[in-house]
Amino acid sequence: MSRLALFLHALLLAFVLCTPIDVMSAPPSDRTIIVAHSNTYPPFSFLDEQGEPKGYLIDMWRTFGVVNNINIQFKLVSWQETLELVERGEADVHGGLFFNKDRDKFLDFGPAIMELATVIYLKKGTSYKDATQYPMGVVKGGYAEHYMQNNRPAQPLILFAATTDTLRAALEDKIVLFASDQPTAIYYLRKYGIMNEFSSVETLYTNTLRIAVGEGEKELLTTLIAGWNNIDEARKKSIFTKWFVPSDTKPDWFLPGSLALVAVICVALIFRKIGMKRHGID
Repeated sequence: MSRLALFLHALLLAFVLCTPIDVMSAPPSDRTIIVAHSNTYPPFSFLDEQGEPKGYLIDMWRTFGVVNNINIQFKLVSWQETLELVERGEADVHGGLFFNKDRDKFLDFGPAIMELATVIYLKKGTSYKDATQYPMGVVKGGYAEHYMQNNRPAQPLILFAATTDTLRAALEDKIVLFASDQPTAIYYLRKYGIMNEFSSVETLYTNTLRIAVGEGEKELLTTLIAGWNNIDEARKKSIFTKWFVPSDTKPDWFLPGSLALVAVICVALIFRKIGMKRHGID
């Protein structure tokens, strides 16, 4: 990333951070939306060591709540349970998933969040000439299971409750082949120290994460579409960078330079606000 690009990003970040509190913070709201998502799907959604929701989608939905003055609550469970919660009406929204015909029977899909690649990983030293000789690990209820059953029915599958279980099986040499959304696979391969033991051998598909509500919830979906459009691009970019741009790609000058820029802009905004009040402008 060039110095100019990083500088412009810092400028956008500074603008977001220094926006006056009365704009960034919303007054208490009586409306609450319950968002269901996975508890083991980093960097998108997961529970930290204190059991608190974290991740890219969590930050996006929290921002949605602030911008639109709506309380956001999370139910982070296994992937299969996320679908069941929305289908039963125990959650209002699925925080982000791929469209398929089976899901469309009980969900109405909304705005796109981001494009995402799902990749097949194979243990190094293993031949990929005939993948069907190895059972492939996938998440139960996940899109990869649906895709493989409909497009490669000859491929034997082993179903896991979550990606963390899939990667733990790989760590313990119980499987040599698995399919996963690429950012999540990389997260767990690094966490378990087996990044150098597996190779990505094929991009299985690229799809779009979308918001979804229970079938027939048209009014809610309309609210979500409008509310999602209210999130400005600077905030979206800042959240994306937080979770998907590795810190080691930023040069040494980036952090101190960004902080200095933030300080300068914040001081300027404070003096501007003081000046406006002195002149009777509010």
